[in-house]
Amino acid sequence: MAGRAEPAPSPAEGSHAFDIDVTAPFVRARIATPEGRPASAPKAACDERIGGYRLCYVLATGGMATVYLAVTEDPSAQLGRRKEAPHRVVALKRIHPHLALQKEYVEMFLDEARITALIRHPNVCGVLDYGVVRSAETGSDTWWLAMELLAGEPLARVSAERAACRRDPDHTPAWPFVVARMLAGACEGLHAAHELRDTTGRALDVVHRDVSPHNLVVGFDGRVKVVDFGIAHAKERVHQTAAGFVKGKFAYMAPEQMRGQRVDRRADVWSLGVVLWEALAGRPLFRRKNDSETILAALADDVPPLRAIAAEVPPALASVAERALSMNPSARYATAEEMGRDLASIASTRDEDVARWMRHLFPDAEREHDRLVHLASARVPRSRSASMTDPLPRSVSELAPPSATSHRRPVRSAVYRTLGGSVTVASERVAWMVALFVIVAALVLALGMLLGSR
Repeated sequence: MAGRAEPAPSPAEGSHAFDIDVTAPFVRARIATPEGRPASAPKAACDERIGGYRLCYVLATGGMATVYLAVTEDPSAQLGRRKEAPHRVVALKRIHPHLALQKEYVEMFLDEARITALIRHPNVCGVLDYGVVRSAETGSDTWWLAMELLAGEPLARVSAERAACRRDPDHTPAWPFVVARMLAGACEGLHAAHELRDTTGRALDVVHRDVSPHNLVVGFDGRVKVVDFGIAHAKERVHQTAAGFVKGKFAYMAPEQMRGQRVDRRADVWSLGVVLWEALAGRPLFRRKNDSETILAALADDVPPLRAIAAEVPPALASVAERALSMNPSARYATAEEMGRDLASIASTRDEDVARWMRHLFPDAEREHDRLVHLASARVPRSRSASMTDPLPRSVSELAPPSATSHRRPVRSAVYRTLGGSVTVASERVAWMVALFVIVAALVLALGMLLGSR
């Protein structure tokens, strides 16, 4: 078997979370590695427009694409071919120019967009729109897709921060139960993808094939979302993996996937089992110094008993991980939904409990997310004289820190600010003029009817 791991470097090799070619539809004002080390802050993008969006900041750069924080320019834009709030802030993924010339990468990019755009589930990061822009000067194509912008952290970093944390937050469920709640949400999102059907009702047999802690984003609201269907298998894929080649991260890859055999949804169940085991044990399960040793460890069918490493894990939760990690696919959970039900019954927690843990582990991250989103949405014209050509602030530090009272505003106000505040001063004046005209017209009509009756 010829093996090729795509994307590539593992966290053990010191790569940043964003170095892996993931969807990365989340904002981090201070990006950090999976081990928690701070990296560079998002950079301001060139004053560039793609498909009705203005690129504001670079969120991530991977081997295949760059992800930007972007904002819709056209107030009448309809994202995802359905009406959305105007001036919405999104994560926009653009394939690298040199890869846009290669059919293989364009097909993979379009497959990700088409598959994810069909999935409508609260535990899956949604694709809102996608397309291609051709340059009039060079004739080259720019492929892009606009995604839901997430406020959160990948599970890889959440686990790393928890391991480094000296104490657990007060009045919250213990970590194993929080892990069960997070993975239950991931199961629900993956089950929605597995059950995906086309317009004729035919099952598409979607398999993510790259489930890992880097592709599960834990929101500050406590909800987990599955991201990056870039190498997902489905009947409707344009790009097909060549025989003998394997795509995914070996540390989370099902044995049958490593062997190049046919995979189904139970391969994703195995990957969820690895993620669950690692989050509870606080250490890697199969990952070794190199890919060869990692593959041998995964194929050895030697999973250490979870409770021997983490005695605080409830026996029922350890049993869920053990079943998901069965070498024989028929011995695993038949569906992610079934695994999610068992996890939810053990968790006895809610998304709000996960949110409290997130605030404890990342006390400033949500505020930094809001600041960066505000930087982008602030560039939307607020009046007829406003211009989209004003230069962007070069960094987050150029935005004055929000006052202590600004975070005490109602949730509705925060959402309104995030969406860019579409009601401008000019539009309010127009609305008052229209209302006044209607009132005058009604009075004239009533007066005419009164005089006519006499």
